[in-house]
Amino acid sequence: MTSPLASSIGVIVNVWKDADLSAVREFVRAIRELGGDVVVSTGADIAGAGYAGADIAGTGYDGSEAAGSGYAGAGTAGAGYDGSEAAGADIAGAGTAGACYDGSEAAGSCYDGSDAAGSGYAGAAHAPPPPWPDDLADAVAADSLALARCDVWVCVGGDGTIIRASKAAAAAGVPILGMNRGTLGYLAEVEPRDADWLAERLMRGEYRIEERMLLKTEADGHASLALNEVVVSRGVAPHVISLGLYVNSSLIDVFSGDGILVSTPTGSTAYAFSAGGPIVDPELELFSIVPICPHMILPKPVLVEPSKTITIVPHRAGRGFSASVAVDGAAMPDLRGQDALTVRRAPRPVRMVRFAEDSFYAVLKQKLYNRGEVARREESRAAGQDTQHNRAKRS
Repeated sequence: MTSPLASSIGVIVNVWKDADLSAVREFVRAIRELGGDVVVSTGADIAGAGYAGADIAGTGYDGSEAAGSGYAGAGTAGAGYDGSEAAGADIAGAGTAGACYDGSEAAGSCYDGSDAAGSGYAGAAHAPPPPWPDDLADAVAADSLALARCDVWVCVGGDGTIIRASKAAAAAGVPILGMNRGTLGYLAEVEPRDADWLAERLMRGEYRIEERMLLKTEADGHASLALNEVVVSRGVAPHVISLGLYVNSSLIDVFSGDGILVSTPTGSTAYAFSAGGPIVDPELELFSIVPICPHMILPKPVLVEPSKTITIVPHRAGRGFSASVAVDGAAMPDLRGQDALTVRRAPRPVRMVRFAEDSFYAVLKQKLYNRGEVARREESRAAGQDTQHNRAKRS
């Protein structure tokens, strides 16, 4: 289980999850004691040129060879992930180089919304991050390229932190690893207490790489990537919607209900799991199509080979039709009228660092099955206390 030595490690920290930076400080200390280089960032440096590994060897996410090209096409004509030929065009069609994934037009705005008011990956209104402490200040990324040139990224935060960074990691070709500072931490490989041995194993190359496929979704000129899923739903509308589901040009069915989701194997344990979809080994490559609360008899999830194109279209919808679209939980422009949403496999996978050979099944048992057992025990205990209280009142 030997991989390339990770002598330079990027640490992307959600400062709202690790407010005192204790996990980051411990990990940075361990790396430095072993003679490694470390770059620390809030994730803001993923935006702009660094988001897609732009300017690295002159190539971009789409394989374009124009210098400075990249996932968002920032700064270079004809270089965007969505095929846009306008200089500075990005995945959401914004016309400003360095603009955000959600199409915000504030130049230099940040992937996590940290440095520009109202801008960011999902328009996050987070306040700017606090100043870095003295023992980390010299490790803070000087620019986007410092982070993009690292051998491995370690994301310190919750699952959302890992998901948001995963698209940039795929674009830059950098393996990614999660250190859990969130609630569930399903995608995380390690906990903060593992900082010492984690640094040693990364720098010795004692890990393996597991590739996870991404989805590419497009609708009405907007494109985005998903690590987990894309959801087309009724949103806040108090009625069912009818959606036609096509695989290539073949109609599979028309689903009436709350909506449809298309999941990756990674996302099979997220929303798709809650909606009744199958659990899929993340090293497989396929789409899981899961109807959400369908008003139908015996609806079944559909598994689709990933080279095919999935299309979701409104069924018999007039001009007033509207359906909500969410990609990995981030809102995208609604589907309206006869708009169609397409889903394909993205050109590049996410490369995730793993240590145990069976980590997926161990995590499945630990964080989903055991999580349910704990909840059931708590409910039983509460029910027992209520029963005793009621008996006491009657007596």
